[in-house]
Amino acid sequence: FPVTILRDKGEKNPYKITARFVRMELPTRNGMVNKLIDTEDSVRLYRPLYECLDEFIAVEMSVLSYICTQLRKHSDEVYLDAQDILNFLNRLKGGAPPLKPIRSRSYVYRGINMLVERGIIAKKEGKVYYINPNMLFRGSRVNYVTDIL
Repeated sequence: FPVTILRDKGEKNPYKITARFVRMELPTRNGMVNKLIDTEDSVRLYRPLYECLDEFIAVEMSVLSYICTQLRKHSDEVYLDAQDILNFLNRLKGGAPPLKPIRSRSYVYRGINMLVERGIIAKKEGKVYYINPNMLFRGSRVNYVTDIL
């Protein structure tokens, strides 16, 4: 069901949250509690990442955008292939070709290396990288931690 966002002084945000919400009864120490759960699938960017986004150059934002589309739910790994990233970046958007096609894999590798230097991703092996779940994550970090413990 849609939710209206109310601001101070009764002002209304013109946008409604249209995600699906589910009411669930969850156990607590004091019995069951009825809680509203957001079921929308999303990638969350955490404070350490969005505090440095204004320092990013285009290549970093490009690779980060690709990573956000490739993250699997509750996973800290992402597969980064330079050709796949180039294809993603050069995809037709809105029926028009990109203003300046990107043809260089070195552009992509530069973006990956810059994200490594910033501590957003770390090389695992081959084309697989760890993502820093303190920066971004898809799904519940609580479920992720529970699964690996």
